[in-house]
Amino acid sequence: MKVCMLLAGDEEGGLEKHVMELANALSEKVDLHLVAHAKYRDRVVPAVQFHAIDLTRSRRNPFLLFELVRTLHRIKPDLVHAHAVKATDLLAKIRHWVAARTVATLHNRRRRLGGYGQMDGVIAINHEIAQSLNPATLKIIPNGMDLPSYTPVLRPALVEEFGLDPELPIFLAMGRLVDAKGFDVLLDAWQGIDASLVILGDGERQAALQTKLEQQRMQARVILAGHRELALRYLHGSDFLVISSRNEGGPYTLVEALLIGVPVLSTRVGMCSDWLPSAYLCETNDASGLHGLVEQALNNPQQMHQEFEPIFRRAEASLTLHGMAQSALDFYRQVLARPQ
Repeated sequence: MKVCMLLAGDEEGGLEKHVMELANALSEKVDLHLVAHAKYRDRVVPAVQFHAIDLTRSRRNPFLLFELVRTLHRIKPDLVHAHAVKATDLLAKIRHWVAARTVATLHNRRRRLGGYGQMDGVIAINHEIAQSLNPATLKIIPNGMDLPSYTPVLRPALVEEFGLDPELPIFLAMGRLVDAKGFDVLLDAWQGIDASLVILGDGERQAALQTKLEQQRMQARVILAGHRELALRYLHGSDFLVISSRNEGGPYTLVEALLIGVPVLSTRVGMCSDWLPSAYLCETNDASGLHGLVEQALNNPQQMHQEFEPIFRRAEASLTLHGMAQSALDFYRQVLARPQ
């Protein structure tokens, strides 16, 4: 089977990480080609045949559409798999000039689904996203990953690095400091909480969050730690992960925590609703609800760990690169087997 994947962006985030990892994993099973921005060339294994096209140009650009058609004619794939809205729209515009079946992945909630309705098959990464799609062409495949090799940051090192109170429970939050991650809501939720919170990440909202933290006089309990390489290393020294996002598709932090064995509290976003018990979920933009989840975890930590044990085992079976790639391959075969 020859598969060509399309990635239209040039950003650095979970979407790009997902596409590179899926391409690398699938290259062990199929003849895999990737059409994407040249900056990603070095992030795929040699088995992935890379085709550099700047797909950041307008989706109405006739020269871009012609270049994409010409490239696909040269590759002659059995199936083309587009990721996210723009790549899907580009594929929808040219699908009548390409003799291949078409699949697209929807990574996040969208009001306008554009070209997804013209695909032969659609993948959603969680049930929330899937609600707006055609169930006849739909497959839900959660993001999976394999944990890289690293040295874990255990509790004593975590306490020392950030000057934490060794007697207090430690909550970790990770992500870009942008509005979508809801860290401002998390700071509001932390008022009156007798536990340490370490937020790993940087971004455009860092100064505003630091000002808010100082105004609320919580510097002794909350640390804006900035960016850290392989932030997941710090999960090993923490008691809980907290996700406060307003909008998510994955997130990868959830997958990392479940594979490592760290319980998670979250807003009701993305695949969090598929994996976490409702008792550990609250609505977005709800500081009071998030505060209540944290207090609940502090009051019943042993019960929470017991309830998460079967979730950790399920994650080990489903949220790996091998599991994700095999599910995608099974869906490709299903789409290719349908009558024209």
